[in-house]
Amino acid sequence: MTVTRRRASSSTPALERANGYAVRVGEGWFWFPAIEPAYVFARTARMPPAGGGSIYIVEAAHEVRFDEKLGRDVFSLLILDGGDVSVDPALDADMVRRFVDGLDSSSAHWPVRS
Repeated sequence: MTVTRRRASSSTPALERANGYAVRVGEGWFWFPAIEPAYVFARTARMPPAGGGSIYIVEAAHEVRFDEKLGRDVFSLLILDGGDVSVDPALDADMVRRFVDGLDSSSAHWPVRS
């Protein structure tokens, strides 16, 4: 779903929303909590045959909302219209270094630092 603005991250019993970035590879979308893992994923995915030669990263939000009618959680990826993120190729090494510096061998999650 495309939205014209991102709302603030939120955590309530009926809604979890986290802002971050989405990467498009082929027809699939992948969400990340920060630009560094999104960039490294997109950089890797652009290698043929998966994604061709371009990197496509946009601002996005991942939302999980409990739907009373369905009786289950509904997951949504909200893509910010006009939220394209361009990363200067000259910053490639810095972006990869920031990603590596954020890795934690005790966890599969990349920590988001403010």
